Amino acid sequence: MFIDDYEYIRARLGVEELLAQFAEECAELGKAALKLRRVYSGKNPTPVKRSEAFDNVVEEMADVFLCISVLDFDSSEVMNACGEISDKKLTRWVERLKERDSYGSKRVSESAEETGLADSE
Repeated sequence: MFIDDYEYIRARLGVEELLAQFAEECAELGKAALKLRRVYSGKNPTPVKRSEAFDNVVEEMADVFLCISVLDFDSSEVMNACGEISDKKLTRWVERLKERDSYGSKRVSESAEETGLADSE
């Protein structure tokens, strides 16, 4: 696709319709990710094979990326802002997991002591 194509789509549909399309594609990506999760967990069986579910996620990602480009949300300014936000969120995510891991192992040892299951030397 070329820049002229993006401009053509923007001119024909307008921002409101493009935002609706973007939201729809994001919802479809979410649905595809949930289907792939079902395949991985196996707890709620689905006839969809792992490769098919993964391919569907990739296709929906492509649709989302296309909307991002058509909406001109892929400018360097926006992408830099996304990178900065992602870095902060990544750090916070890791911190939360470490906190949970630390709290979880502390709770396990406290529970063992409370129930008398802790090793006594």
